[in-house]
Amino acid sequence: MWLLVCLSVHAEDLTLHDALLRAMSANLEMRQERLAAERATLYVSQARAAFEPSIGASSHLSGSDPDASRLLDTSVSLGQTLPTGGSASLSLDTDLVADTGHGAGVSFSLWHPLLDGAGPWTALATLRAAHRARDYEALTLRARAESLALSVSAAYWGLAAARETLVLARRSQEIAEQQLADMRERKEQGFAALGDVLQVERAVGVARQTVVVAEADVESSQAGLSRLMGVRLEDRTPLVPVDRPQVPGGALDLPSATERARLFNAAYLQQRLLLEEARDLLRLAHNGALPALDLSASLGRTGSGASASDALSAIKSGGTTTWNLGLTFHSPITGRADRRSARRAELAVDQARLALDAADQDLLLEVEAAVREVRRDRARLDLARQTVLVAQAALEADQELLNAGRGSSREVVRSLEALDAAHVSRLQAEIDLQASHLGLLKVEGLLLDALGIPAP
Repeated sequence: MWLLVCLSVHAEDLTLHDALLRAMSANLEMRQERLAAERATLYVSQARAAFEPSIGASSHLSGSDPDASRLLDTSVSLGQTLPTGGSASLSLDTDLVADTGHGAGVSFSLWHPLLDGAGPWTALATLRAAHRARDYEALTLRARAESLALSVSAAYWGLAAARETLVLARRSQEIAEQQLADMRERKEQGFAALGDVLQVERAVGVARQTVVVAEADVESSQAGLSRLMGVRLEDRTPLVPVDRPQVPGGALDLPSATERARLFNAAYLQQRLLLEEARDLLRLAHNGALPALDLSASLGRTGSGASASDALSAIKSGGTTTWNLGLTFHSPITGRADRRSARRAELAVDQARLALDAADQDLLLEVEAAVREVRRDRARLDLARQTVLVAQAALEADQELLNAGRGSSREVVRSLEALDAAHVSRLQAEIDLQASHLGLLKVEGLLLDALGIPAP
């Protein structure tokens, strides 16, 4: 059994905070989600790159017969896509006509749509979508981190409880074996019957089975926690939880918890992003349903000369000014496809709005359930503490009776076992209360801050 091998290996003392930090950095699923978030961030840079300037160059040689004239055109341009939806470019053109001379021109051109139902920033729709995708993935990463923190916490305290149960089981086994030895001695002296010995032997067998089960639980808990922490299972070592559950206090205010959840809950914020996306798509659909009216304009100067430098000098000294201004109108005859697309987008907005309303109701249920669980576990812990006090008093009373000769060692042993069981129950109640408190913090979106875990 792996646990027996681990007994010969030095065990590692582990705090809950260390377990959480190691899980956040090494957990395999967390690493996958972090890569997804990184990809979404790169998508933003990719969308932003569409507005970076570009440079182009071209050269064309053409001719005609029968006079065998030749024309060489060369052009260099600098272009820029505008965030308002248009584009602008600055170009330098030269041409060489064989046996004639050189010509040159410098021009600035502008193209821009005039009908823009989605506002002046339609061209930024892709960039906005990239930002939303990045924010959505960041929320997904935070939700994954919160779920991992809950799982690690549960596994950590599960291991602590399993080790405590194992200690209790071994102690019960030792007590049962000591009772068996005493009973056999009493039988040899004629003070006990064979049935008494068999009854104690049965108790010893049950105690040994309990130890086997408890050892298996410790082994399973060790493996589960190691897996969550990103430890290769073939390289794992025994882990010893050194923390005790921190019992949370403070008043529970349902309205305040609900308000915090609406501000920070990851799933709820994701639903709000989906509504924002639907509204943006609706604006774009309305824009697509409009007729197209585009403005085009250009302004430039041209010059000519015997050489290319003479042509450029002619531009500097004045040359010939050229300009162009135009409007282009286009509209489908019926426009039914675009109108249907806009209507579908309107329905998608209504659907997203209802989904957000449903998410709000679900969030309210989650907050109420989390608050209710914290209150329940607080009451359970109070009862468990009272049980420990009662078990302690019962043990002291049985010890007094034994000292006075009016009790038996068996009753003292039973009281001791009851006290041990009461301590384990109190530990479990403390663990359950902490788990429900962490669950409330997760619903509120404040879990990582409360645990001192850096945002992923």
